[in-house]
Amino acid sequence: TLVSITNGNGCTRTTGFQKASARITVNQLPVCGITGPDGPVCPSSATSYSAPAGMSSYSWSVSGYGTISGSTTGQTVTVDAGATNNSSFTLSVTITNSNGCSSTCEKQVTVNDATNPVAVCQDVTVQLDASGYGALDAGAVNNGSTDNCGIHSFSLSQTSFSYNDIDEDWMVPVTLTVTDNSNNTSTCNANVTIEPPASALDCDDITVQLDENGT
Repeated sequence: TLVSITNGNGCTRTTGFQKASARITVNQLPVCGITGPDGPVCPSSATSYSAPAGMSSYSWSVSGYGTISGSTTGQTVTVDAGATNNSSFTLSVTITNSNGCSSTCEKQVTVNDATNPVAVCQDVTVQLDASGYGALDAGAVNNGSTDNCGIHSFSLSQTSFSYNDIDEDWMVPVTLTVTDNSNNTSTCNANVTIEPPASALDCDDITVQLDENGT
């Protein structure tokens, strides 16, 4: 209902109006939502998130153990998770549609890696040198070990070998330990076959002369 009218000369009237009506359009607020994983995401990983398409503007922000990489005003955004395990960050976005109406929403994301690596081993062979010693790198025993957040290191229970390590089968059992970027570990076992120095394998033909007794 109109209660007063003021003209260009500053004159105001509050009574005696003829009946009139006006239609006011109320625009709905845009529906806000963030698409992307709630976690857990890997520490130090980069993850993409998106807001509804077709908005006039976007404004992203993040708090906690995460930082936005790149633009904060597009429909999508990339968040770099912090290196701290068992933490979280909160991602927020404000969207504005063509009518100038705005909505804000947020998503909390867990940052954690509690998954052990998958350790896969293979048997290998080590040939001793002329001094009777041999060495083995842990990577040679690895046969495609994997981890959901990345492998940090491999270690082997034994890396140097000699004649003293050999059993009747000329084999030495070893254990490979796989450690991921969050210090989760897994192990697998392999056999190392020991071969003598190459020089010990060289043979020469010889002639043996029998005596009068045939021996």
